[in-house]
Order: sequence, then structure tokens, then C-alpha cells
Amino acid sequence: MTDISRRPLTLITLPVDILYTIVFHLSSADILTLRQVCMCLSEFTKEHPVWTQAYRASPVIRPPGPSPLQSREEIERSLLKSMRVDARSRNTLPYNETYVKDIKLPKETIFIKLLFKGTWLLLADHSVVRSSCLRSCAYKELHIRGSEVYSVKDGYQITQLASVQTTSRIGEPLTFMALAECLLTAQVKSTINTLKVFKVTMQEDGPVFRLGLGSLLLRLAIRAKT
Repeated sequence: MTDISRRPLTLITLPVDILYTIVFHLSSADILTLRQVCMCLSEFTKEHPVWTQAYRASPVIRPPGPSPLQSREEIERSLLKSMRVDARSRNTLPYNETYVKDIKLPKETIFIKLLFKGTWLLLADHSVVRSSCLRSCAYKELHIRGSEVYSVKDGYQITQLASVQTTSRIGEPLTFMALAECLLTAQVKSTINTLKVFKVTMQEDGPVFRLGLGSLLLRLAIRAKT
């Protein structure tokens, strides 16, 4: 008992519950640094509760979780990939006070949405959706027309526009554009709304919009009140 009491107090001699309490307050980067200290701490940082708590406490955008079915390796890999995506987005988006002072939009603009951390702008009226890059604009006033990415058929109108940015289960960024179209049929006094969802991917010359396979299957018929 005398020998135990004389042992130096270090991280590896602390009780496990105290060590967990300390590690739970560390960031993911700090946990990876701690892993390099010694073999004992390296094994400890591979415990499932360590990365479960790190995932829950992380400030970066990441997939929902962690799931009880995920292994420690899957949780760690997903979080680290989300961190890399977040770091790249921060390094490539130059926000400052002179980024854009004033944006002049077309008079017919009804819907305005941002894509890719605010570097691209979506503009829509009742018939056309356009996209425009904001990242290359360093002057104080910006007159926007944009490039056409979608137009409705004759007789249809765009009634809603939304953009969603999230990450996949493995931490890859995902961007979607959703819009609702309506066709007024005076004969039956009903409005047919069609929801269309586009997956948006960034290419060298700008975003590419691809219509989802199942987006035309959702149709809501709403009887007009007389």
C-alpha cells in the first residue's frame, strides 16, 4: 500500500472515471494529440465513449449521430472527415466587410437563396431559376442577372424555393435545391403542386443541378375554397 501511495500522479495513473472526465472536455484535435503521448493513452483514446462524446460536442456540421450501431472507428472517421470538410470551407470562403456591400436584383425576383456557404446565389421569379457567383465580386455594388438553371413549362408557376446544405453519413457535403410548381386548373377549381428536388454539385465552371429521380412522384392536390 505504501508503494502505491508513492507512485507519481500522472494521466495514466488516474482513475478511469477521472480520465474520462478530462478527455470529455478535449476537442477532437486534442484527442488525436493525446493519442501520440504513449501506448496507454493511445489505447484509451480508442475507447467508444471517447469518440461518442467528441462527436456530440463537436461544433462542426456533421451527419446526425452517433448511432448506437456505429463502431468507434465509424464515429471517429465520420467526425474527422466532417472536420476536414469544415476546414476546407473556412479556408476557401473569404468573408470580409467589403465582400459585397449592395446587391442589385432584377425587379421580377421573388425568391432568394444562398448556396455553398454563401458563395453562390439562387434567384427565382415565377418561371425561371438563376444562379450567380458571389465569391469573385470584390466591388461595392453588384448587379445580378445570373445564369439560368431551370425554367418551368407553359402554364406552370414556381410557388416555393428552398436550399438545403448538409453532410452525408461519411462526412461528405451535400447540397440540394427544392422547388414547388403549380398549375391552376380552373375547370375543377384545384391547384396541383409538384415538388422537384435537385442535387447540386460544384464543378470547375460552377454548380450543376441534377433532378432527382423520385422528385416528380410527389403531387399534392388542394381543392380551392369557393
